[in-house]
Amino acid sequence: MNRKYIVAITIGLVLGFTIGLWFRTTAPNNHLARTVVKNPLPASNKYATWTPRQFHQHAQWLIKTHLSTTTKITHTQTDEFFRSWAQADPDPALTFAMAALPPSAAPVIRRIILSVLVDQDTDNLIQAIDNTKHVATRYDLEKALLQVLQENNPAAALEFALNRNLLHSDQTIREIVGAWALQNPTAAADAINILPLEQHRQWATQAIAAAWTYLDASAAWAWIESIAHSNLRREAIRAYLAQLAIQDGAIAADLALQLEGRRKGDYLHWAVVNWAQQAPNKTLAWTGRLEDVRLRNWLYVLICERLIEKDPLLVASVIAIMNASAARSHLLSELLDSWMRYDPDSAMQWVENLSPGKMRDTALNLAIHLLDQVAPEKTLPYLEVLPSGPTKNSVIRQIAINMAKENPAAALHWVQGQDMSMARAIAEKEIVSTWAELEPLAAMRAIDGLDGTFRRELIGIISASWAGKNPQQSLEWIDQELTEADRVQGLSYAIMAAAAEDYPLAAEYLNKLLVESNGTPNIDYLPGSMHPTESASIQVAGNWQENNIKKGIEWAAALPESAAKDRALWSLINRWAETEPGAAAEYVTGMPQGQLRDEASMSIASEMATSNPAKAFEWAASIQDPQRRRVSAEAIYDRIYEQDSDAAKHGLISSGFTEQEVADILGYDR
Repeated sequence: MNRKYIVAITIGLVLGFTIGLWFRTTAPNNHLARTVVKNPLPASNKYATWTPRQFHQHAQWLIKTHLSTTTKITHTQTDEFFRSWAQADPDPALTFAMAALPPSAAPVIRRIILSVLVDQDTDNLIQAIDNTKHVATRYDLEKALLQVLQENNPAAALEFALNRNLLHSDQTIREIVGAWALQNPTAAADAINILPLEQHRQWATQAIAAAWTYLDASAAWAWIESIAHSNLRREAIRAYLAQLAIQDGAIAADLALQLEGRRKGDYLHWAVVNWAQQAPNKTLAWTGRLEDVRLRNWLYVLICERLIEKDPLLVASVIAIMNASAARSHLLSELLDSWMRYDPDSAMQWVENLSPGKMRDTALNLAIHLLDQVAPEKTLPYLEVLPSGPTKNSVIRQIAINMAKENPAAALHWVQGQDMSMARAIAEKEIVSTWAELEPLAAMRAIDGLDGTFRRELIGIISASWAGKNPQQSLEWIDQELTEADRVQGLSYAIMAAAAEDYPLAAEYLNKLLVESNGTPNIDYLPGSMHPTESASIQVAGNWQENNIKKGIEWAAALPESAAKDRALWSLINRWAETEPGAAAEYVTGMPQGQLRDEASMSIASEMATSNPAKAFEWAASIQDPQRRRVSAEAIYDRIYEQDSDAAKHGLISSGFTEQEVADILGYDR
């Protein structure tokens, strides 16, 4: 051997011996401490000679060095020590268990000690726990004792839990009663009636039925048939079928199929679903032999919904043999919704390999729609095989949106190459909307070659987006660079958006636009909808309302005669009537007769109905249009009538309405 290795080994041995000697000579004089250092846990044959002090000191050592740190001492040794202490010196051991122990150690130590003491004197042990002053510790000891009793004497555990209100959960009851039923199911069943709550009795019934079925299915069924309470019998059958399905699924399913009554569906559910968890292929084969198509499809759905993530190909094979039905459509949707999210390639391959027909078309539509959500870059190759319709339109739209985020110009070029006009139009709008958020000027220039009407619709979209961010720049560019109908379209939509950011500027441009067009600009908008200039005037008026309503009315009154002017004035007067009805009424008095004054009068009459009923009726009577006058009068009359019917009648009769109008309103069946 090389000499240097010999020297190294020699040095190591010397150092080891020296360090070991140092530890022994510097250890505490206490004999137990020296023993612990040399042998952390003495052999069990030494416990018989240990003194109470040794037990206590060793327990403290375990807490400090083992249960509170990473020192490794086996659980077997720990259990052996505390069990020996409880047997040798029970009172100090119990006192130790009742002390404030580390949370990680307390449950283990208390369970070990109590498991010994409970066999010696259960009553005194319970009394000692009851005398524990610290509430949290007492509760922990009760739980530990309950666990010990549950393992050794379930009947005593149930009594103990009942006396101390420890049945807080279904798990506690099931564990206690289930353990009891495994030892003596008949006795456990007899104890059900001592449980105070119906819910507790149901949980206990389930636990007994499951345990008894495990021991003797025939005896368990005989007991179930003897249960008089219908709810408890149902819970027992539920647990029986669930447990039997684990042991022999075919027998459980056959039994559930034979049971009659309105709960038959529940019984089949419990049997088949639990069987499928153990043997899905056998369960599906059994289901496939059922003659009732609706029942078969329903069970297919129940089984397969739980297999989708685990075995999508198995579920797919079931869908392939199902007849066309709502159940098949539902299961197909559920399968693809899950499968496409974690393995889209396999899912698409399955869909493509389906036989031509309605199901393949449906699956293809669903799959491509989902593929566009999870992996849009993979969608393009499938567009050619996707039939025309809403799904294809949606896919084209989504592809366009995703492309536009990176390169709006390329997205617009791509979508214009599609042969579906509706899909193309929808996608172009989406692209332009996205582009307008990023580069509104570039978006404006990109739509130059599009059809006139459609181009103006896109101009409106871009203008609104642009003006919402930069009113001054957008309005100036649109006013100077666009011509004719394009300019009118752009300004109208830009004014609407600009009103929220800079309403005086928006008001200035709206006035200019109305003056140039004599009140009604020629503009493209949806038939039946409000003219864009009217919408713009309402938007501008709304901001005047919040800032300076009187100045807003001056602005609106100065607008050229138009529907936009009427909209703005009515909006402002309606708001003014809410805040200052007297001032609003004085202003309306000076307005010329017509539709606008009638609408303004209706607003003032409505606001005065509560505060000044007589004046409200007078304003309603001043309305020229017969229909509006009738509507206003009826509304005021009804509001006053609820508080004072005589005052309502007097006000109506004395306010200038014709006898026929009064008679019509009074004769109306309320």
